[in-house]
Amino acid sequence: MPGKAKPTALERRLAVWESLNERQQTFVRIIYDLDQETEAKRAYQAAQGHYDKRPASEWRQIDFTHEPYNRDLYGVTTLQSRLEWEGYHNQGNGSTMTVLLEKGLIEQDIRGTRFGVMHTVLLTREGRAVYRAAHDMGGRGSRSTVDLSDRSWQVLGYLWAADQRGKPLDWTYSTTVERVLIGKHGLAERATRRVGYQITEKGRRYYRQHWTEYAQVYPEINAPHPDGVAVWPKEVDAALARAGRRCDALTGAWRDAWKAGEEAGRRAAAEPPEAREGEEPEVAELQAERHALAVEAATREVDLAERHKERLEQAARTAAWAYVRMAVAAFTAAVDGTDPQAAIDAVADDTTKALPDPKPTGLRGIDAAAVKHHAAAIGKPLPRKGPPPRPRRQPRYHQQQEETTPPPTPGSELVTYADFLARRVKGGDLQRTLHAEALAPQDAADSSCTDPNGDPT
Repeated sequence: MPGKAKPTALERRLAVWESLNERQQTFVRIIYDLDQETEAKRAYQAAQGHYDKRPASEWRQIDFTHEPYNRDLYGVTTLQSRLEWEGYHNQGNGSTMTVLLEKGLIEQDIRGTRFGVMHTVLLTREGRAVYRAAHDMGGRGSRSTVDLSDRSWQVLGYLWAADQRGKPLDWTYSTTVERVLIGKHGLAERATRRVGYQITEKGRRYYRQHWTEYAQVYPEINAPHPDGVAVWPKEVDAALARAGRRCDALTGAWRDAWKAGEEAGRRAAAEPPEAREGEEPEVAELQAERHALAVEAATREVDLAERHKERLEQAARTAAWAYVRMAVAAFTAAVDGTDPQAAIDAVADDTTKALPDPKPTGLRGIDAAAVKHHAAAIGKPLPRKGPPPRPRRQPRYHQQQEETTPPPTPGSELVTYADFLARRVKGGDLQRTLHAEALAPQDAADSSCTDPNGDPT
C-alpha cells in the first residue's frame, strides 16, 4: 500500500501558519510589514545613489525592546508601538517570540546601546515564505517556472518604463543589472551616451513575451503593461487612500476629545484642598474659590468634550462606511475583472448600512482573512484562536498618572476591513493575480532567456 504523499512546501508552510494562534500571527504580520518597509526604503535609497553595503543579516534586524526597560527614559520601539496599537502589550510578548523562534520564523540578537542593550528580531527567509504562502502572495504561477527573481523582474520593469520615455534608467550602479540582467541574461546594457542602463532589444522582446507569466508569479510588482494599458487606475488607489486618511483624521480627533474629556473629568472630580493647621480663614476661603472655579471650568470642558465626541463619532462612522463601501466595490471589481473606477463611483452616494459577503477569490489566505474581517465589521466576529488582545492603553508619561483604557474608536472594525481590502487591490496586485492572462499583450509568444540563435545564455 503506497505511503502518504509528502506535503508540498506550500502545504507545509500553510500548516505552520495555521498552527499559530491569533497573537502569534499578528506578531509575524507586523514583523513582516516592518521588514518589507525596510527593504523598500533601502531600494529607494539605492535608486538615489545611496548604497547600504551591510549584509541582509544586519539591515533586516528590527529593534524589539531595550534592556533595562524604561519607556519614560528610552521610549518604545516601532515594533512595540505597533504591537500596543493592536492590543498586545509587553506581558506575553517574550513567550510569543519564543514560539516564533522555535518554529524558525524569526531569529533574535542583541546590540549594545549607550545605556544597555537592544534586543532585536529578524524575520527569516522561511518566516517570509510562511507569511507569503498564507496570504497568497506568490501569485498563481510558480517561481521555479521563471528565469528572474522578483527584484530582477522589478528592475527590468524600470528599464522598460525608462525606455518608453526615451531615456536610460538613471542609476549609477546596480548589482542586479550588472550581474543578472547584463551578465546572466543580456536583457540590459550600459547606456552609451549617459550614465545609467538601458534595455536591449532582446530585453524588450523578453519583457513583452513574458509579462503575463511574471504578472501571475509576482503580482505584487506593478511592472508596466507592454502595451501601455492602464491595468489598474491610480485614481482608485488615490480615492481609497483619501478615504482612509479621512477616517484616520476623524478618529484621531475623536480620540483627542476623549482624552481631553478624561483629563477634565479628573480635574472636575478633584477634592478641595484641605485647610492647613493654623491657616488664616481668608487664605482658606481664597483657595476654596480657586478650587470651585477650576472645578467649574473643568466641568464645562467635560461637557464640551462630550459634544465634540458626539459630533466626531457620527462623522467618523459615516466616513468609515463610505471607506468600506468603496473598498468592497474595488475589491469586487478586481475579482470580477471589471472597471474598479466605475465600481467606486457607483457606491459614492450609497447610504445603505449593509455589507455584502466578500467576493471569493479562490485564494485561500485572502478569502479566510476577508471572511474574518467582514464578520468583525458586521458585529459577528469569528471565534478566536488563542487569548484575545487586551484593549489598547495609553502610554504612561508619568508613573503617578492614572492609567485609563480608551474605548474602540468609532467604526474601527469597518476601517480595519476597508484597510485590508485596499491593501489587497493596491496597484492592481489582486487583479494581476486573478486576471493576468486576460491582460496579456496581444502579440505575446513563448520565449526564454536565450540569444537570437536559441542558445542558452
